[in-house]
Amino acid sequence: MNFYTFESVDSNNNIHEIIKLLEFLTEKEDVQWIISDLDIVPQYRGDYSPSEKIENRPQVYLFELEIKNNFFISLNFSKLRKLLEEASCIRRGVFICLQEQTELTEFYATVEPKEPHAIQHKFGLHEVRILDDLIFILSDSDISYLEL
Repeated sequence: MNFYTFESVDSNNNIHEIIKLLEFLTEKEDVQWIISDLDIVPQYRGDYSPSEKIENRPQVYLFELEIKNNFFISLNFSKLRKLLEEASCIRRGVFICLQEQTELTEFYATVEPKEPHAIQHKFGLHEVRILDDLIFILSDSDISYLEL
């Protein structure tokens, strides 16, 4: 298992680095990403009135709420990319890449696990953890040449 640490150029605008990294790690179309322990900041599009209906809120808010209620969410890369493009940054989060057919049961991953040098899902191919300006990557692949 290879363990890499990258420091984000701008932790308040790290979404392009994260998309580039996840795209690089998504080697095949038949994978899914599990997302857990997420704190995501949507792009600023002006102030929202307190009486605004929840349907009009950015998808990022609904996505984060779903993770808080269900502990994780699973998406293919194209859906994940669309969602991430609505964000400006991720403050914390865990992204685990699995084969698409992997059956998911109750699961929760954390940015600060008890075993930091192990992927938190037994069938995980890659794991990306984001904590403020640090991006941690666990992978069997050699990605030392990757530049974010």
